[in-house]
Amino acid sequence: MQNYELLFILPGTLTEEEIKPIIASVKETVGANGGNDFKVEDMGKSRLAYPMKHIRYGYFQLAHFTAETSGVNVIEKKLRLLNQLLRVVIRKYDPKKAIQKITFSEQSVALETKPTEEQVFVSAPAVEITSAKAEEDASLNIASSAPAKEEKPKRASKKEKVNLDDIDKKLDQILEIDIDKV
Repeated sequence: MQNYELLFILPGTLTEEEIKPIIASVKETVGANGGNDFKVEDMGKSRLAYPMKHIRYGYFQLAHFTAETSGVNVIEKKLRLLNQLLRVVIRKYDPKKAIQKITFSEQSVALETKPTEEQVFVSAPAVEITSAKAEEDASLNIASSAPAKEEKPKRASKKEKVNLDDIDKKLDQILEIDIDKV
């Protein structure tokens, strides 16, 4: 059995009461085709990057389930047949590489539990960290894990003012050279 992650988008024109039966039908579809341990997380209503079926907003739902590798293609095909869903994406999910969510007041940033050297962290007021492993949270020091790069101050270049008469003379010289060649 492999762990999978399912992201599906519902139209923003629906009410929250109309969404519940659609989520139940998605759960039934996954369960009927070999999916187990189905858990859904509501990610909220958000504006879509581009209109889908003439709809600009959508409810994003993230689900995790386990299934046999051979049954995932069947599950995806069955979910694509549901008319209420705008998009369906299924990918493998590794719970050992859990992603922790860091919330900066209104923004939300996802980081891997083991930061690489390329990642640069910015400290901000009011930081809330949620993670699957509390032990790793204590060992992570977000503010000091990557030193800030110092930038060299750029020299201010003096711009010389150009006279329009000089430009006209240069243009005339260039045009005269081209005319002589013809």
